[in-house]
Amino acid sequence: MKLTIHRGAKQIGGSCVELATERARLIIDAGLPLDDLHDPAKPRAKLRPGQPIPDGLAPKVPGLFAPGPKVDAIYYLVRLPSGWRVQAVRAEEFPVEDFGHADYWEQTLASLLAREWQPAVAGEFRTVAACREELLPLVYAFPRGRVVRQGSKFAVYHGNNLESFMQCDRKAIEACFGIQGRAKWVLDEHEQCVAHDRDRMREVLGLKETWPAASVNWD
Repeated sequence: MKLTIHRGAKQIGGSCVELATERARLIIDAGLPLDDLHDPAKPRAKLRPGQPIPDGLAPKVPGLFAPGPKVDAIYYLVRLPSGWRVQAVRAEEFPVEDFGHADYWEQTLASLLAREWQPAVAGEFRTVAACREELLPLVYAFPRGRVVRQGSKFAVYHGNNLESFMQCDRKAIEACFGIQGRAKWVLDEHEQCVAHDRDRMREVLGLKETWPAASVNWD
């Protein structure tokens, strides 16, 4: 039997230990780096139980952890005072290789929403910065998805069907990336809205509209 420590020997958390024999391999631990999870400057700190691990955080174990398909773009459908709007970013605009929804939310969308909404909720949040801090943890409040190239076509992995009051359809989202008529839409539970985040977002912004979201037990 062979014992291999793939990760965690020189850091807090994030351990990955493998036991192997001639017939089988067994991973007995595969955690997340605690320095990432407890650093509020990093989007990984907002991970909650039941949420998918961002690309790049899975241990690199040959033959056991295969990387997912390259993401060519990600998008959110967010609610602004003027209505619903698609906010999207392409792979060539990603500042880092494993850029994901949590990064996009923290670096761009939380600030955008705070600037747009703060005048309307000034009674509760006197500054844009205060409004942003309240919105920052609500990464999974709004519908979102990712676009992956598949040869000459594309797949759009989305978590929720679009509601009629959003006044946005699939063609509008495809148009953001120039892939009209070349996209297959795939429902992916990893991209679902989370009820806790959605409900808090509706409360903060005073929205009467609601949309589907998955219930997740944080305990």
